[in-house]
Amino acid sequence: MIGIIGGMGPMATIKFCKEILKLSNVCKDQNNIPLLIYNDPRIPDRTESIFNNDNKVKKYLVDIAKKLEKNKCNQIVMPCNTAHYWANDIQKSVNIPFINMIDETMVHIKNKNYKSFGLLSTKGTIETKIYENNLSKYNLEIKYPNNEDINKISSIIYSIKSNDTDKKHTCELIRIISKMNTDCVVLGCTELPLILKKSNYIIDPMNVLASTIVKTYKENI
Repeated sequence: MIGIIGGMGPMATIKFCKEILKLSNVCKDQNNIPLLIYNDPRIPDRTESIFNNDNKVKKYLVDIAKKLEKNKCNQIVMPCNTAHYWANDIQKSVNIPFINMIDETMVHIKNKNYKSFGLLSTKGTIETKIYENNLSKYNLEIKYPNNEDINKISSIIYSIKSNDTDKKHTCELIRIISKMNTDCVVLGCTELPLILKKSNYIIDPMNVLASTIVKTYKENI
């Protein structure tokens, strides 16, 4: 059974679960992957916790991971990019594997023979260099939007969290992406795929992680 640390945000978690179901492509209910979803929207704001240098989010994530392990999950995943700042803390707290969405995304980019990618994300993800820290391992180059566009992306992310999915936000993201000049663009916040579809150029880490889960599960049944 796969344990999911969710709620960051709640709609992104639901979309992630739908991705797993869609990619599983089974013919009956009983062939689907067992999931234990801990969709807790009470987890504090990840970017605020990073900039405040507190342990509020870490405590939530570690507690949830332990509960998932206690309830017989054999793997844990987390559909939130910024929260991967605490990925090592989560892994150290349990004796079951934590599948790292950032690592899986970097492998996916490398396997497509891309050399560079643009990152659309929260300020917290940029500040902590969650993606940037893995560049040398995969021989990739990362590019960020300019400061003005970073602020716009942040505003869009929080608009989506408040259920504002107006088409103008999608148009603004497309405008920003058009200036990136990279081999691909990563939607580095799980709210962004709620208004922007993945493509060969636009990579959704949630979809990458869902694909990994399905592939691994099928190989081990």
